[in-house]
Amino acid sequence: TGGDRARGSRIGSRPVKEAPESRVILSTAPAERAGGIARSLVQERLAACVNVIPAVLSVYRWEGRVQTDEEVLLVMKSVARRVDDLVSR
Repeated sequence: TGGDRARGSRIGSRPVKEAPESRVILSTAPAERAGGIARSLVQERLAACVNVIPAVLSVYRWEGRVQTDEEVLLVMKSVARRVDDLVSR
């Protein structure tokens, strides 16, 4: 499981240390661009995996009014050392 990877795994009898995992969540991806964003981040090796979750209902305050919109949720999985590059991308 993901938790097991964070603690490290074993090859034969030797423990293998792996970089800590991080997740970045973007909930404002336009539906028509979400797949392209996900593919680019994986191709550029900024994310190991991106889950694209359609039809997320977001309720938020904007310009003094409560708004409701349907958005796409992107859950990006990366190693901690790549998070700054991922976020700035």
